[in-house]
Amino acid sequence: MESREFFILNVNIQCIKLFLKMASEIDLLRQENARLMVENAELKTRVAKLKEDFKHPRKDSFSEKLANISDFVVTNKVVSVNSKLVVEGKDDGLFSG
Repeated sequence: MESREFFILNVNIQCIKLFLKMASEIDLLRQENARLMVENAELKTRVAKLKEDFKHPRKDSFSEKLANISDFVVTNKVVSVNSKLVVEGKDDGLFSG
C-alpha cells in the first residue's frame, strides 16, 4: 500500500471516529433536551397553579387555625395555675390530641 493510500485510509478512519463521537454526543444532547422539556412543562404547570391560587386566594389551614384559636380565647377563660394552663369553659376539642 502506498503512503498516499495509507494517508487517505487514515483520514477516513479518523473521520469515522469523529462521526461516531459526535453521534454519541448528539444522543446525549437529545436526552438532556427531553429531560429539560419535561422539567419545563412541570414548571409551567406550577406557575399556572400559582397564578390561579393568586387570583383566587383560599383560606389556608394556618388562617383557619388562627381563627379557631381566637374564637377559643374569646369563648373561654384561660387561667394560669402553678405554671399550668387551665381552661375554664366549654371544651371544643381544639387543643385535645
